[in-house]
Amino acid sequence: GFFYQIITKTESQLSATPEGILIKEVKRISKQGEKLPAQDAGLLEKDVIVAVDGQNLNEENSLEEILQKYKPGDKIKFSIIRNKEKKDVNLTAGELK
Repeated sequence: GFFYQIITKTESQLSATPEGILIKEVKRISKQGEKLPAQDAGLLEKDVIVAVDGQNLNEENSLEEILQKYKPGDKIKFSIIRNKEKKDVNLTAGELK
């Protein structure tokens, strides 16, 4: 679980930040004391998710729309920008709540 802000094409151009999803906060532990998928994958605050399994995130292609096709337990590749470097992290889909 994580909280995020959408970076639109206009915001991207004005701020020199990639278009996509800016992670504002990563939830650390579930109520049951388990590590959550976003933390387990290594996502950090200020990472920008630019693609999910090769599909670019933008105003027409939202994170929610892309993630709807996955089931809990599916492996998902997130392409992120961290400190101006692109890298991929693998996340195991959890249950939507």
